[in-house]
Amino acid sequence: MYARLKINTEDIIMEWFELIINPGSADVSEIEGAICMCGINSWAIEDKSDLEDFLQRNKELWDYVDQSLLERKETLIKIYLPDNPQGRDMLLNLKTALQAYQSAGLSMSTGSVNEEDWANNWKKYFKPLEIGKRLCICPQWENYANPERKILKIDPGSAFGTGDHATTRLCLEFLDEIIKGGEQVLDVGTGSGILAAASVLLGAQSALGTDIDENSVNIARSTAALNNLHACTFIQNNLAAGITGQYNLILANIVADIIIRLAPQLPPLLAPNGLFISSGIIDERLSEVQTKLSSLGFEILDTRMADGWAAILARVPEQAH
Repeated sequence: MYARLKINTEDIIMEWFELIINPGSADVSEIEGAICMCGINSWAIEDKSDLEDFLQRNKELWDYVDQSLLERKETLIKIYLPDNPQGRDMLLNLKTALQAYQSAGLSMSTGSVNEEDWANNWKKYFKPLEIGKRLCICPQWENYANPERKILKIDPGSAFGTGDHATTRLCLEFLDEIIKGGEQVLDVGTGSGILAAASVLLGAQSALGTDIDENSVNIARSTAALNNLHACTFIQNNLAAGITGQYNLILANIVADIIIRLAPQLPPLLAPNGLFISSGIIDERLSEVQTKLSSLGFEILDTRMADGWAAILARVPEQAH
């Protein structure tokens, strides 16, 4: 069971208690009953089995899960209560009620969280990020000016793909070097739209981004609108299915299994000597992707590594068409 934390925005509450409960061998449903009896109606359960169930349905993502999450055996219950008299009473009553389960190994820890941590503190981790010689990825609230760089404004709170993750950064570095002007670009699995937008900002004539997730498509469109990039188009689509035409550059910052599955569809979509940038590849899967691309006639031009991730720049020679 998962319950979403509800915050009444009409109340001005700056501090919250965070109570983390490790039930031990106690029945989680009984713990939840005790929580309800104390007048608390919002909590979250972190259960390893939920992650395992998700991965069973999405086996291609097993490679990308932090092993420590899979090794964690315990279930945790997290509760947030306002730091006011009512919240303190709830916290005291709950701790008293849960003492009966300590013989089953139940343990509790309490901390405090500032409401500002949720609202604004995350922004301090996003600063202008200079990429290569020509590009800068800049949060929309930051004032940044450099006449020597193209500035791409983003909303880091919206989606994966802000430029600071190694996979995105490696792709952006390639784009900074290879975009000369006038290219037709296809971005498969566009996410936040940052790669398509950067391509056009650097001089590409147009960029088409596809994503199976409707929310990602909407976010990508917002990224383009934020930067007045009218040459960017985004559609909801399963990878490159049904895409026609030829492109000078195709981008795929996704995962190894999907790149391997996608690769056979790409040669007909690439113009002669067209380039393919792929990333989202963990080090351990790099050779598999390289082997697949080589078997399809791609020439591996460059491979770059950062923080355990790899990006590949490949080309389909003219004679392969």
